[in-house]
Amino acid sequence: MTVRTLDRWFAAERNSLLAELSAKAIVVHQFGNANQ
Repeated sequence: MTVRTLDRWFAAERNSLLAELSAKAIVVHQFGNANQ
């Protein structure tokens, strides 16, 4: 496993984590609006 491969893996992990967090934020935001 080269450094470049690790860099790519970390970038992919970070991107999927960010996507997951933003998806959760959107869901929470929608539920918050629905409760009002």
